[in-house]
Amino acid sequence: MAAASQPCVVLLRSALTGEDMGSLRLEQAAMPATLWELKERVAQLTEVPTFHQKLMYKDQWLTRKTPELLEEMLSLPEVVLTLLKDASVSNVAGTHLSKSPSCLCTPGPNEVCWGYRESVKQECPQCREIINEKPITVTEGGRMNGDSYGWAFLNCPECGLRQKHGWDDHD
Repeated sequence: MAAASQPCVVLLRSALTGEDMGSLRLEQAAMPATLWELKERVAQLTEVPTFHQKLMYKDQWLTRKTPELLEEMLSLPEVVLTLLKDASVSNVAGTHLSKSPSCLCTPGPNEVCWGYRESVKQECPQCREIINEKPITVTEGGRMNGDSYGWAFLNCPECGLRQKHGWDDHD
């Protein structure tokens, strides 16, 4: 993304009420490079979590698939963004989602665990984005009989949620 030569003031308006929700002054040195970074700044100002935010600029929703809109927006001295709090997205972070509670781990604050009986999903359980990546498999250890065990991880590029499931050669 091309760096802006001037600060950008982002005015936030509620999609429901039209009321002003505050403003962000984005300095050139701290300009967000991604939509996710912008949503984190909006979350600090409005207390609307990133995964609940839908941001509109020029009658178009900002998504990670529209980086040109974000770049255009940040190149201007002042813009108005409409913020919609999407209540249909549930906060599942920090929980076990498995129907079979065989796992005793403690998921992190931005993580969900599917345990050992289920696998990570290609559809994010939090924002419903389709993830077109393959899980990353990490080996935690091995047994004397040659079996190994570990975790598979899959990160959502839209909301940042990290899914994991345990695996074991013994199963």
